[in-house]
Amino acid sequence: MKKTYSCLLCLFAVLIIAAKAQAATTPLEPYLVVSPSTPPIEVSFQYASEYPAADYPALRQGIGKLYTKNSYSALYLIAYDNAYPANQGAGGIGSIYPTGGTFYPFPREFGTLATSCDMPMIPMQGVSGSVFPIMRSVSTIYACGGLTTPPAHAVPSYLVSYNTPSIVTIADGNQIENVKISVAANGSPWADYYFGYRIGLFQLAPAPATASIFNVPTLSALTLPPPAIEGSVVEYNDTLDFPSAPGGHFFYSSDPAEQHTIDSGLVGHFQRTGRSFNAGGYVPVCRFYGSQTPGPNSHFFSADQNECAGLKALQRTPIPTDVPQWNSEGNGFYTTAVVTDANGNRTCLTGTVPVYRAYNNAFAKDGKRNAWDSNHRFSTNHADLDPLVGLGWTDEGIAFCAAN
Repeated sequence: MKKTYSCLLCLFAVLIIAAKAQAATTPLEPYLVVSPSTPPIEVSFQYASEYPAADYPALRQGIGKLYTKNSYSALYLIAYDNAYPANQGAGGIGSIYPTGGTFYPFPREFGTLATSCDMPMIPMQGVSGSVFPIMRSVSTIYACGGLTTPPAHAVPSYLVSYNTPSIVTIADGNQIENVKISVAANGSPWADYYFGYRIGLFQLAPAPATASIFNVPTLSALTLPPPAIEGSVVEYNDTLDFPSAPGGHFFYSSDPAEQHTIDSGLVGHFQRTGRSFNAGGYVPVCRFYGSQTPGPNSHFFSADQNECAGLKALQRTPIPTDVPQWNSEGNGFYTTAVVTDANGNRTCLTGTVPVYRAYNNAFAKDGKRNAWDSNHRFSTNHADLDPLVGLGWTDEGIAFCAAN
């Protein structure tokens, strides 16, 4: 391959790293999403209902959907129980004030003491994984428990912390990258809120000692809504710079600026194949590149978080000049992970399509090292892989699921 291609790939890596470093000032914005346009999420939840009053303060277990509703100047998170008419089997989660960028949970106000209604105002804007002290609580600005003015009492000292994004698996086996917001009161665990990539709150787990003050003390997603499309992943192939590779060498890009550079011919002889698939989903696709020398002179993409973590664990710093190594370039794009059932069947979330993967067997099954670097082809059309299999590639089945 031309040296300019390798150097430009290095430039791409630098640009990606720089962009991610810049985004670190507000990395939680894709997760702290609360909008009426957010699709409802199927959930299991406990809630304290007013219908009938005789049930109070007993908690019901419900299966339903979590919605975001407009009300005056706030957005309300409300879960509705499928077993009851609208609004008669509902649990309030909390409300968002977009202008102030704060979220506060709904307490169980009915029949409780005013001191039980002290709730944290959790910041939702301009946060970056730091710890935030909460200076006021609901009882200091709102009536609670039927009292216009709460009596003098010690307001808890709340502290809110945000973790770095991680992956969790929900009830139906789907995975989602999320940020956990942990709230502590007077130094003790109080509640954990889980906000998922592009869908917002999908799980709530209060500490046992505090569960009784919530209108909805527990909440967990049963499945995920179809993901939104976030652009296109374009496929390229180069046979001139990789003459020994059967079928040529494939590369994928979701970055319009990177695509423009490739299309300009500055990075070898890569040409668009006319194939593409949609970016968008709930988990990141990690992206790795080796090197021109000692290699591998190739990129690797995976939505399998174990594969990604395994390669990162093997990566040495500084990059060795005499030993081949995959080097992380961050995330290439977002997609939806495959769900594997107990029988090994691999399926895709509703609203997505399978993306199949084939491997060029640079390292053969017998351990033999062939004369080309490792490379994969991805396609939503399984027939695209058949000619490559005929050239000795291995069909690896469904790699991930693209937004449809």
